[in-house]
Amino acid sequence: MSGRRLRESVAQVLTRHGFPEDTKVVVAGLSGTYSSYITTYEEYQAQRYEAASTIYGPHTLSAYIKNFNVLAEAMAKGEPVDKGPQPPNLEAAQINILRNNSNDKTSRLKQFGDVLLDAKDTYTAGESAVVKFQSGNPRNNLMIGQTYLTVEKWTGETSKTVRTDADWDTIFDWNVTDSSIVPLPPLPIRAAESEATITWNIPESVEPGTYSIVHNGYAKTKSLSGVTSITPYTGSSKKFQVTQASRQFAG
Repeated sequence: MSGRRLRESVAQVLTRHGFPEDTKVVVAGLSGTYSSYITTYEEYQAQRYEAASTIYGPHTLSAYIKNFNVLAEAMAKGEPVDKGPQPPNLEAAQINILRNNSNDKTSRLKQFGDVLLDAKDTYTAGESAVVKFQSGNPRNNLMIGQTYLTVEKWTGETSKTVRTDADWDTIFDWNVTDSSIVPLPPLPIRAAESEATITWNIPESVEPGTYSIVHNGYAKTKSLSGVTSITPYTGSSKKFQVTQASRQFAG
């Protein structure tokens, strides 16, 4: 009902300022918990779930309608709208309950991104390919807009990314395998050795061909001079073949 009243009010403002009589107003988009539910004044009185979650009180809808009408009129007239009071930036006041992650280290004679458990030579669609890498802490870089893993399909010497960590059939699992004190100047530091396990549950509908699994990450290390740095690394499995499962037909 709130949405209906909002649409009707905005439509009246628009048609009053030159829009066609059959103008349709669509409420699109989602709000976060800053707004929660918006009920009508009448619904608010009942105090059921939605009304109890209308956190700004019984006149919340009226406030929204008033401001949407202002925006609609300005849009119809092509006029700018004053931004009004801005909410405070509380980023610096946020509480972080996570302690700083320790430095990363590798096994002896290993580098970040090295393969610890490689893929098999061949998989049948429907099986799972599992590869383990020497890894850094994923919190070193949250990879926003990027990916901790890719599945590459090869055509000759050229590859194309066909899966990332956003796909349902891939799994990125990270765990610490060793944590110890490393004697570095000016003071000893704690460093953790870790590994990333990447699993690709190969769909039965996958295109047969040559594939590989790639891990992307960042490692936090401290030099002998005491300088801490976070550097990117990449590791890749060997290429492997994926074949279609043979189908059994009843006689």
